[in-house]
This record gives sequence, C-alpha cells and structure tokens, in this order.
Amino acid sequence: MVRPLAALPLALLLAPSAASAQMPRQPGAPTHGAPTYGAPGAAPAGAGTPGLRPGGGKTERDLRRAEQSDSGRGLEWFYLGAEGGIFWLGADTLSKSGGPLLTGGKQASGVGPGGGIFLGGRFYTLNVGARARTAWLPDSQFLSVGGEVGLRIPYGNLEPYFWLGGGYAALLGVKERVRGFDVVLGGGVAYYLSNHFSLGGLASVELVSLGRPAFEGSPKSSQLGLAVVGSAVLGLHF
Repeated sequence: MVRPLAALPLALLLAPSAASAQMPRQPGAPTHGAPTYGAPGAAPAGAGTPGLRPGGGKTERDLRRAEQSDSGRGLEWFYLGAEGGIFWLGADTLSKSGGPLLTGGKQASGVGPGGGIFLGGRFYTLNVGARARTAWLPDSQFLSVGGEVGLRIPYGNLEPYFWLGGGYAALLGVKERVRGFDVVLGGGVAYYLSNHFSLGGLASVELVSLGRPAFEGSPKSSQLGLAVVGSAVLGLHF
C-alpha cells in the first residue's frame, strides 16, 4: 500500500502531462514541433507561374510581344555578301565638256552584266562597310570601290535596308586613263533563310563623274552621268 505522502511527488510530475492531453487544440494551431506554412488554404510562398506577373504593366506586355514576334536570329555583328545583275551607265547624261571619254569611236555608256562584293559591321539597325562593283560594258569595264553607311529595318525574317555610299570610279580595259568618283543611293530587301544566310534583291542609282587628260590630240574630257543597277544578293551574317 502506497503512503499518501510518498505518492505526492509522483502526482506532481504526472499532472502537467495529463492537463496537456485533456486540453483541446485550437483549430489551425500548429502541432508542437511541426513546421508552420501559413494560414489554412494559403498558397506556399513562391507559388505561381515564374517570370512576368500576370497582366503586368505596359513594359512587361511590350517585352512579351517582342519575344513572341522575335525572329530568333539574335544580334548580328558582321556581314558579307555578293551581288549580280544588270548595270547601265549613261556617262554624259547630266553634263559633258571637252572631247569624248573614249577615242576611236568607242562609247563609254552602255548596258551590261555586273556584279560586286560587300562587307561591313553592324550595330543593331546601323551598318558601316565597303562595296566594290564591276560591270562589263560593250567597249569598257566599269569599276567602283567605296565606303557606305546604311540603315536596316528588321521585320521578322524579312529585312528592308537602305544605304548611301561613294568612292573611286574608273573605266578599265581601254587605252585612255579614265578616272573619277561616284555617289550611290540604294535600297533592297533581304530574306533570312537562317541565322547566317539570306537571299534578296537591291536597286541603286549612282551619280558618276569621270574624266581623262588630253589623249592623242583629243582634248581632255569631263563628264557627269548616271548609273542604274539591279541585282540579286546572297548574304552571310555573323
């Protein structure tokens, strides 16, 4: 038989545990030792679609639209290409003085096949580069080499562009020394088959100034004319 005084310490130890077991737990109260995740029914922190907020502001909507319409080509830093087509030169269309540019009944003006190469660097929509062209006319070969600056307007895989250039010009394959300069205004369109290849076409108008010193009794000559070029273009882009 347990004495009452001896059982008192044991009762004091068991009383808190019994009271805790009989006390009802409040709804939503965390269980002792369990992690707390927030109020009942609340979504865990960080839940939701990653990225831009639904709806968002005007800037976020513009970013979404730009991403959807982007051609996926990325940035372009360098380009090079080749062109081939038809070249027409009217050497004295605007003015002429002195004798003819070519002696012996030959004509500086004419129509013939032409081609060229071009290369340069690009920063977003602006490009700076160089272009060399040649054309085989009935009595001579036309050559031009110069620099250019251009504007390109990306629209998906289709890219219209314009450029302004100028430089050295000459007639080759003749006895006379015919030299001068040209100023070129051109435009075209390129269609990107992939990130690095494009096909397209261009057209340009050139202001051509050519002259020569006196030659074999013929007085020196100076002429100002126009040239028109239409070409198909193959481009490489990096």
